[in-house]
This record gives sequence, C-alpha cells and structure tokens, in this order.
Amino acid sequence: AGNLNIGIIDAPEFECDEIEEAVASGLYGSLSPLQTEQVACAQKVASAGSAPDVSRAFYLPVIGASGGVGKSTIAFLSAVCAARLGCKTLLVDLDLQFGDMALYSQVEQAISLNQLVADPCLVEQLEPVPEGFCLVGSCALPEQSDEALNALEQVIEYASGHFDVIVSNGPAFWDDKHMALLERAGKILFVLDQRISSARATQKAFDVCMRCGLAASPFLFLLNKCGRQSQLTYMDVTCATQGAPCKELPDGGRAVGEYLEARQALCLFDEGNDLALELSDLMTEILPGCNVMKGVKQGRRFSRLLFGKKHRKGDK
Repeated sequence: AGNLNIGIIDAPEFECDEIEEAVASGLYGSLSPLQTEQVACAQKVASAGSAPDVSRAFYLPVIGASGGVGKSTIAFLSAVCAARLGCKTLLVDLDLQFGDMALYSQVEQAISLNQLVADPCLVEQLEPVPEGFCLVGSCALPEQSDEALNALEQVIEYASGHFDVIVSNGPAFWDDKHMALLERAGKILFVLDQRISSARATQKAFDVCMRCGLAASPFLFLLNKCGRQSQLTYMDVTCATQGAPCKELPDGGRAVGEYLEARQALCLFDEGNDLALELSDLMTEILPGCNVMKGVKQGRRFSRLLFGKKHRKGDK
C-alpha cells in the first residue's frame, strides 16, 4: 500500500482507505471489475518492493556529464549486446524530456515511461523489439517528466523482477532521484570523449557522486570515439578520476550514426563494426553469468558505410 502514490489507481470513486484495506485484505467483493484489476496491480507493485525473494535484474545505467559523448548510442548498443548474450533485457530511456532512444529501433510505437508510471503492470506486456530487447521510451510530452521522475525508483524496482538486465540511458540533467538509482547499479558506465571540456565535466560529476556517498567500485569510465589525433588519452582520464577504471572505445565511424538513424543497428554487428565488437566484449565481461559470444573478433572484417564505398580497416 505504501507504493500507491505512483499513479496506478486514479479512479475518482476510489477512497484511499478503501484501497489500502482492499490491498491489505485481498477482498475485492465490493469493487467493480476495473477497480479489482487496479487493486491487484497495486498489490503486485507493493509485494515486488518488499518481498525478499524477488529476483533483481542487473541494473546498468549509462551516464555522462556532457552532451555529444555518445551516451544514447552506447546504451542502445549495450542493450543489443545483452540481448545477443541471451539475457532478457529492458532498455529504459531516462532522458525524460528529450530522449530519442525509440527512434533507433524498428518498433513502430514504444510504451512511454509515463505510461509505465501510470500502470507498472505494463511491464508484463512488453514484447521484444526486432533488436532483441524490450524498450520503454521517454515521456511522450516533456511536461509529463516530473511525474515520471518521482516514480523512477519504484518502476525500476518493479521491472527488476521481470528481466535479467535493465539498461538505462542517462539524463541530460541529474537529480537526486537519478542519484538514488545509481546506488542499486551493478555497474555504471560513465561515458566521456577526448575533449578537455568533457574530462573536466566528468571530474566534477564524479566528485559529486563521491560526496553523495556512492561507491567508486561500480564506475567504469568509457573514453569514447578514441582516435590518434586527440587531446586526451585513457591515462589522462584515469588520473582525472582518481584512479578509477577507464576503457577506450574505438571510433565506429560514420556507419554508427547512419545505421542507427536508419534503424538498422544490427548491421553494425553483422559487419563487424569496431565499436559494436568492443561493446560485445565489454558486456561479456561485466554481465554476470554470460558466456563468450560466438563469432567474436576474427581479425577485423570489412566495414561498409551505409551510403558510401567499402573500406578496409587500416587503409589510409
């Protein structure tokens, strides 16, 4: 009954004491069929938040402190990798106001986060998209973000009983609600690029996390879009983050953006794109109980730009 404040039951004829009594007793005889279904759903949410034997998904948030570092790309491809490893995976777009994760998938219309807040039982009705994972998009309207923000923790907690892995795309603006979610993460992928401004913003954000009491061990910094002509190396980032682990991610080239915008993300894996293969290896390392994927790197195969010619890796 303590979780009834997340908008599951909003029928005007319902009184709060009647709801609590019905959930506590399980007696729905005096309620209409619609009210009975709503109370049953509320009871599921309440039990999921308190039962000690509810399975907990491996929560993998992808966050960053500056724009343009590739958070959305890495979150989306990480969800594809987890699904290809055999994990029942949920991708949640937590960029509540302007998230665009649903635009990368072939699904026609994804359930939005505010719909899931209104009825958490929709989690049980989610079907995998063609990329292999289930998807929850950001709020349909930006002004609905406040309601979703207040219920984030309850929604993730309820969904964790139905999935092996939950991947989330980090917001553009951090809130105490997002910080609370980071506390339950199995691993936190913190994305930055090789700009000095990105490294400085990352250092500030990491210091905030430490002051808020978050442990440093779940953090894994991903230095994205790595190339030879860059301002920073992974050693610079490691020093800036007080020795926290850092991993370089190769620049996947134009193909990454082109395939994602064309809703053909799976082609990146089929053609052996450097970034896709590196994330596949990374997911194999950090997700619990995963075996090494078949068809791992066999040298470096040809990569084809969606609207260009075929190029060999390493050609100048």
